[in-house]
Amino acid sequence: MPSFEDLDRGQRGPIPIDWGEFWTDDPAEEDWEVEPLIPRGRSVAVASPAKQGKSLLALELAVKRAIGAPVLSQPAGDPIDVIYLDLEMGRDDLRERLEAMGIGPEIDLSRFHYFQPTSLKPLDTKVGADELIELVNRFNAKLVIVDTTARVIGGAENDADTINDLFSYCIRPIKALGCTFVRLDHVGKSPGRGQRGTSAKDDDVDVVWQLTTKGDRIVLKSTHRRQEWIPPEIALSRQGNPLRHVLVEASDPEGTDACIELLNQLGIPLSTGRKLAGKTVRDAGYRISTDVLAAAIRKRKARCFSERATSGTPTADDQRTSVSDTCRSTLADTRPDTLGQVSEATGSVPPSIDGDTSQPGLPMDT
Repeated sequence: MPSFEDLDRGQRGPIPIDWGEFWTDDPAEEDWEVEPLIPRGRSVAVASPAKQGKSLLALELAVKRAIGAPVLSQPAGDPIDVIYLDLEMGRDDLRERLEAMGIGPEIDLSRFHYFQPTSLKPLDTKVGADELIELVNRFNAKLVIVDTTARVIGGAENDADTINDLFSYCIRPIKALGCTFVRLDHVGKSPGRGQRGTSAKDDDVDVVWQLTTKGDRIVLKSTHRRQEWIPPEIALSRQGNPLRHVLVEASDPEGTDACIELLNQLGIPLSTGRKLAGKTVRDAGYRISTDVLAAAIRKRKARCFSERATSGTPTADDQRTSVSDTCRSTLADTRPDTLGQVSEATGSVPPSIDGDTSQPGLPMDT
């Protein structure tokens, strides 16, 4: 990346924002690599106490994206190249987990680039980070998962300079390539204080998920997030035969179901993003806070995909059909024809779904 010193040597340095273009650009809609957990092109930390299942969850997300299989609330999609650096499990552990997920030799794993390096140059050094960046370029990877942070750094975990170097040498250049970066981490002795080590770990990523489990139920809370459309909490259920994680309809902001009815009534397609959906809702005379609208859009997609999946065994072609197409008939059956019917269906849909236009959550300082 050019430095400011390059300007003194007559080279082209950093380019400032063109304000005319800045104000005419449309803000990016929410964009997911794995909805609603991993935003595309961002950096993510998933932290939990040991033996809570974060590696198992990360492995499923990685392999399902690499083979283009359905995962969480998303239907099957195009496969992507994934790099997974695993310094925790052995080969036997990996095979056992893949087989439990229904993954065997008949499945094409050519886009799942899985490494169990016995020696790895630290990613908080330029030489180590450059090796990983070379792999990203070689495979044109769109997702990198590192398991775990403590295993890939050379400096002290509680030293802010270590994490700052990890960001500067590794995370930022990988994001600049359009690749999503996920690192797994441990929480400290006091889980309520978040990731183990320096507080700089909350600054080097766009979202921090803190994972806890109780039996087969997993809860992820976004303790820090830069994007307001990332949900504050996600609930998952770990199921077997095959082993998988299923999104649970829980922890929705108040007014989510009423908002879903309103989106149906207004005839907003499932494929519509938050920005356009919000404009349509406002034009109809309603005010909905960002977190309620985002939750409604997400839950509406997940519900239709779930209904489609349980109505029969979809073919490979069916699985790759957009959610908006597969659920169009379902929405046509449930969508009221007039605004008055929304109130009848939900009891009442006030001009402000939750009476609050603030932006809740814990947005991070940039």
